Amino acid sequence: LKILGLDDSSDVSRVIEQVAEDVFSQGECPLEDCVRLAQIAAKLGASARNSFQFVIRNGDRKSIDQHIIADVNGDLDRFVTDEWYEEHVLHDEYWRKFTSCTESEWRQWITSGRSGLLTFVPLIPVQHHVWNRDEIRRSLRKRGFDGNPNFPYKSGDFTVDDWDFDEEHWNYWKSSAEQDTEFWGYLFTRILAQPKAYWSKSLSAKVWQNGYTYKKPVTNEDLLPSWIVEFRSLPCLRDTRGHYRQPAELLRRTPETESLLEVEPFVRAEDDNEHTRPLLIKLGVRDTPTGPDRLLDRLRALASVANPPVYEVEKWYHRLDQMLVKCSTG
Repeated sequence: LKILGLDDSSDVSRVIEQVAEDVFSQGECPLEDCVRLAQIAAKLGASARNSFQFVIRNGDRKSIDQHIIADVNGDLDRFVTDEWYEEHVLHDEYWRKFTSCTESEWRQWITSGRSGLLTFVPLIPVQHHVWNRDEIRRSLRKRGFDGNPNFPYKSGDFTVDDWDFDEEHWNYWKSSAEQDTEFWGYLFTRILAQPKAYWSKSLSAKVWQNGYTYKKPVTNEDLLPSWIVEFRSLPCLRDTRGHYRQPAELLRRTPETESLLEVEPFVRAEDDNEHTRPLLIKLGVRDTPTGPDRLLDRLRALASVANPPVYEVEKWYHRLDQMLVKCSTG
């Protein structure tokens, strides 16, 4: 045990890592053994490291740093090409027979993140090079920056550290959206359902100007990554009435917006929570009202009725009072 490094009480993740290194370094490893080892790791709640490998649908074996997807909901083929599905999705054998763990333990291990498996198409870091100051200014405006960038060097050499989905996926999604008008909504619902760790590191981009030796940022403000910029212009968020809208058309429920319930469209409650809030803000969902115009329109409409319902009149005046307490001087 001392030679193996197992003479002390050990972290199960370390034990599983040593076993995985030994098993997978031998070359050939039967599918049932790969499944059994994964189920043992799930039973123990171990964290898989890069040495851990899974078998994918086409029979190849891949380590977890190669973006292996567990199709937990059974509908991933709706969002990716058949070829990509076969090359990245976990083999069906992992779901057929549970010998060393229960199905619920297996699902919990996957969704906890300890397995290293993803449950949806990955967001990947992307680096662009730009050789023109005017182009970099346009890129900054598109990413939500409306100030004056700082150019510490004379060069026109810039690097953008970005996050995005693979272009192959965007092409497939745009093709699918042409056939189904609600496709963007289904797609973004899947993204919202992912653990926060899936998208939390991918909420900002950085633009650098490169000198001969060093590089410096052109702004220290948060810039929107490409995938957020793209989704901002798409009808991808469902409102409380079940319609898909562009994010900027919707409001989040806050003390400031409470008075506009039933007047303005709001993000449905299932998608508006503490977990998703940073993402909704980046998408441009509003959390403050633009003004009392819609409330006043309701009152004007009631004023044109011969005998307006007293309850309705009182309700909208009460909403105006609520807004007055929370709104800015302007």
